[in-house]
Amino acid sequence: MNGSISDDEEQLLCWKCVSDPFLKKRMQKEGRKSICDFCNSSNAKAVRLSLVADWIEEVFAKHFERTSPDPSDDEYWLLKNSESGYFWDRDGDPLVDVLSEVAGVGEEVADALVEILSARHFDFEAAKMGEESDFAKDSHYSTRAVDHYGNHHEAWSSFERTLHRESRYFSRNASEILNAVFEGIEDFVTFSGDRIVRDIGPGTDILTLFRARVFQSAGGLEQALKRPDLEIAPPPSERASAGRMNAQGISIFYGASQEATALAEVRPPVGSNVVVGEFELLRPVRILDIRNLGEIVVRKSYFDPDSRPLIERAAFLRELSSRIVQPAMPEREHRDYLVTQVIADYLASERGLDGLLFPSVQTGSGFNLALFHRASRTEPFDTPEGTTISVAPDGWDDDGPSPDFSVQVTIPKKAEEEPDEEDSWGFLPIRPIEFDFPDPNADYREPTLRLKPDNVKVHLVTGVQYESRPSSVRRTIFEGELDLSWMK
Repeated sequence: MNGSISDDEEQLLCWKCVSDPFLKKRMQKEGRKSICDFCNSSNAKAVRLSLVADWIEEVFAKHFERTSPDPSDDEYWLLKNSESGYFWDRDGDPLVDVLSEVAGVGEEVADALVEILSARHFDFEAAKMGEESDFAKDSHYSTRAVDHYGNHHEAWSSFERTLHRESRYFSRNASEILNAVFEGIEDFVTFSGDRIVRDIGPGTDILTLFRARVFQSAGGLEQALKRPDLEIAPPPSERASAGRMNAQGISIFYGASQEATALAEVRPPVGSNVVVGEFELLRPVRILDIRNLGEIVVRKSYFDPDSRPLIERAAFLRELSSRIVQPAMPEREHRDYLVTQVIADYLASERGLDGLLFPSVQTGSGFNLALFHRASRTEPFDTPEGTTISVAPDGWDDDGPSPDFSVQVTIPKKAEEEPDEEDSWGFLPIRPIEFDFPDPNADYREPTLRLKPDNVKVHLVTGVQYESRPSSVRRTIFEGELDLSWMK
C-alpha cells in the first residue's frame, strides 16, 4: 500500500475503488484529486476513509441490524439435547462481507473500514462482561426488518375506512394515499427481473384468454351458441353487475388463463350449463401483474436517502397483493370489493393501465385477468342483415341426440348492384345527400378481443369437488365454576 499512514481514518480512498453508483457519485462530488492509498491512482477524486465510515454508519443504522451472538433459549435447549441433532449457526453474515457488498469495495478497503468502525464503537466495560459491541470485527449483520404496520399501513387503513363509511366516489385523502402507494409502479421489478407493469397480447407469452358464462335454461344456452361473440363477451353497461374490479354499471372483461380456471371462477351450480370461449387478444394491452407484487425487489443504493422509503413501500405492496386477491365471502362481497373497485378505477384513470392480472383464488393455479372498460370491447362476428342461425344436436345415435351441438349459420347472397341508368337527356339521376350523424349509443372503443368461434365449448356441470383443511374441535366439561383468574 503506497503512502501508508498509521491513522487509518486519514487514509484516502478514490471513487474508482467503489462500485456502488450512488457512493461513487458522492465521492466524485465531495472529493478532491489525491493519491489513493489503495489503488495508487493520482488522477481520481478521493475522500478520507473516515468520511466513508460515517456514511456507512448512516446506512447500517437505517437498513441493517446486528444479530445475536448467542443462541436463544429454545435454540440452546435444542443444542443441549443431543438427540435433536440440532446445529446452531448465527443469523446474518459477517460484518466485513456485508460492508463489502453494500459499499461495493474490495477486501482490503472493507477490512480498513471495519478497523475504523470497530474502534469507534468499542466499549471496554462491555467487553469485560463479554458483551459484543456494534461493528465488532466478528459481528454479523442482517437486513433490518421492514415495519409493515408503519405509515403506509396506517394510511391504507384510513383509506378503507373512508370508502366504507364516508365517501365512495371522491376523497382527496384517498387519492393522495393511492398516489403515494402506486406512484412509479411502472419502474418496479421482481427478483428475477420481471416488471410489475407489462404488456400482454401479440408478441408476448399471453395471447388468448378464456371466459365463461353460466346458463340455466335451454333458451339462454341456445342464444349463447348462436351469438357467443355477444353472449359470452362482457355485457352492456346496463346489465353489468358489480364484481371484484368493477362497480355496478361498468362493463369490463373478466378472463382466465385456462379453460378450467374460467369454469371454476363462475362457480356454477350442479345441473347448469357453462359456455366457455377462447378470446384472442388483438392488440397489446398494459396490465399490472398482481402476482409480481409479492416478489418486488428494490434495486437502489443503500446510500441513496430515498432507498428506505422505497423499500418500505415495496414491502407494503407485497402485503397489499395478498389482500387484493383474498377470497370474499358472498355476504361480504359488496363491502370487500369496494376497495378493489376503487383501486381498479384509479389504475385505469390515473395510471393509464388496461387491466389487472391476479392469481385464481378458486383453483389455486392459473390466473385471472380483468381488462378495464376501455380495453374490454370484443369484435363482433360478421353477420350481414338477413343471416339466420340455428342450433341442433350434432348427430344422433341409438341413445338419442348427441350431447354435442351443431351451429349452422346461413348468410344471404349478396345482391348485385345495378348501374344507374341515364335519363333521356344523358344525365345520371340526382341522389339525395346523406348526412352521417354520430350515434350516441355507438361503441367507438378499439376492439381488443376476438372470440375464436371454433373453440367454444359447453360444460354440463355434473358435480362439484371441494378441497378443505379439517380442524379438530375438542370439548371439555367441567363441574362447578371455571377458574379464569389466570387469564387476568
